[in-house]
Amino acid sequence: FSEDEIHTSDRVTFNIAEDLEKNYPEVASTAITTYPRSLVISTPDASFRESGMYATPSFFDIFSWKLLQGDLTLFYYLFHWLQNTLAQKPSPKTK
Repeated sequence: FSEDEIHTSDRVTFNIAEDLEKNYPEVASTAITTYPRSLVISTPDASFRESGMYATPSFFDIFSWKLLQGDLTLFYYLFHWLQNTLAQKPSPKTK
């Protein structure tokens, strides 16, 4: 890709979602989801792999979902923990 090219996609990344919310008042909220995939969740005490689609917490504010059991407290905690952990990692270098 060169800097003067315009590329379009049906995908929205975290940085674009943040920009939309901050700079476009008509955008009330954004949510990010993934394609179905496997993800490893690790804590100091345990590690496990889960498969499925993953979403930012705002997804549940935009769309109505009824949980079969439990509540979203753990989901919110894991999302914020993961987001903070990833934010502390250096960005990959690109050529």
